[in-house]
Amino acid sequence: MVSKQQMSAAEQEALKQKQMAEARESMLKQIMTQEAKERLDKIALVKPEKAQAIGGSIIADAQMGRITGKLTDTQLIQKIESYEANASKTTLKISHKRADSDDIDLSGI
Repeated sequence: MVSKQQMSAAEQEALKQKQMAEARESMLKQIMTQEAKERLDKIALVKPEKAQAIGGSIIADAQMGRITGKLTDTQLIQKIESYEANASKTTLKISHKRADSDDIDLSGI
């Protein structure tokens, strides 16, 4: 096996990412029922960012003691609905500054 000193920084980072993903998956398997985990996995195939956010929220809730027992499929659906409701409230407003006649310097013309 290759020592850490011989691995490039990119390889070390990839290994670290893989280990973190495996730990995350292990935590989710412990927290969720099989049906709920399968639903989250299906969401991850289509919308990985959404599944990542929901999974992170589930892990955080479990660490804070908000989840007792295993998270069921019905509870996951409620969590997804809550996530979608909060995500749809996020808006981006772009306002353009209008040039007033006072802002334009015509003295050099």
